[in-house]
Amino acid sequence: MFNRVNYTLVGLFVVVLGIALVAAGLWFSADIDQEEQKHFLVYPEESLTGLSRNSPVKYQGIDVGRVRELGLDEQGRVRVLISVGENVPVRADTKVRLASQGLTGLGHLELVPGDSDAPKPRADEHAYPVLPNAPSLRSRLEQAVEDGLASIDRMGERMETLLSEENIRGLSRTMANVERISESLADNSEHLNQTLTEAEALIRDTRALVNAAPETLTRMQRSLDRFDAAVGSVKTVADDLQATQAQGSLTLERVNRETLPELNRTLRDVRDVTRTLDRFGQGLIDHPSQLIFGGPRRPPGPGEDANEARE
Repeated sequence: MFNRVNYTLVGLFVVVLGIALVAAGLWFSADIDQEEQKHFLVYPEESLTGLSRNSPVKYQGIDVGRVRELGLDEQGRVRVLISVGENVPVRADTKVRLASQGLTGLGHLELVPGDSDAPKPRADEHAYPVLPNAPSLRSRLEQAVEDGLASIDRMGERMETLLSEENIRGLSRTMANVERISESLADNSEHLNQTLTEAEALIRDTRALVNAAPETLTRMQRSLDRFDAAVGSVKTVADDLQATQAQGSLTLERVNRETLPELNRTLRDVRDVTRTLDRFGQGLIDHPSQLIFGGPRRPPGPGEDANEARE
């Protein structure tokens, strides 16, 4: 009787433990939760090694959801369906990135907060809203390592080009030329010192010339002002000459119109008087007695007597 009771208790314990294990498995596999969930789609562009179904989704280090599905869409892209709590502030610019939990390598997804003023994501052509990706730390490290290795390769190629035989020969010739130049400078050091002294004197003269430049410019400005004044005076004189020329033209026109005709008439009268005086003088020369007896009598005309002719 005692052994039967022990077997019954053991059997009962096994049954209860099995039910508890099944309930725990259903809890972890189905993630039974009283809070309502909202779903989003993510299309990662990097490897999802370490991520599996029911992997946690975290928001600033806090578990807020789970990975519901992992698979490929019709175009062959990796498709991840996640669910988070209704109170999680997911915006249209909230990004999703892959992260690892410590040294175990177990992966989870992190929600990178977006702008609080951004709108909520909408499901346009998909069943659920699509959230953008953010590169993970591992992908950034891999990219940095690749970039560093590429830079090292480029540096090695450039060093190989720089240290080629042709460049080494050119460097040797350059060093030889530098050595000859150094020897030439050493031989002409005295002449070089004299040249430097003359250059210093030239610099001093140039500095003095630059310092005197403002005064010179002032003098030039004064000369230009005087020249402008002289040009103004010449312009005034030219205007006066032009006015005088115009007045002289009017005077000449008046002389041609009024004075010259009167002068011509006067000259004709003088010419007539001169002719008369010439005839009178010639008559005196021929008959001087006409001053006492008068001029010679003209012969009487037909029907005139001598007295009338004398008169």
